[in-house]
Amino acid sequence: MFPHARPSQLYLTLSEVMGNLEVLEERGCVRREERSGRIVFLRELE
Repeated sequence: MFPHARPSQLYLTLSEVMGNLEVLEERGCVRREERSGRIVFLRELE
């Protein structure tokens, strides 16, 4: 998603992505599922 992010910025980059996914989840645009111990976000189709 951010191929040019420096290693020192990875935590901030991941936080940005997770924050945006959580907003999309609240709006009903994506849903969260657990698969094999991992959390994945899936786009909701209308």
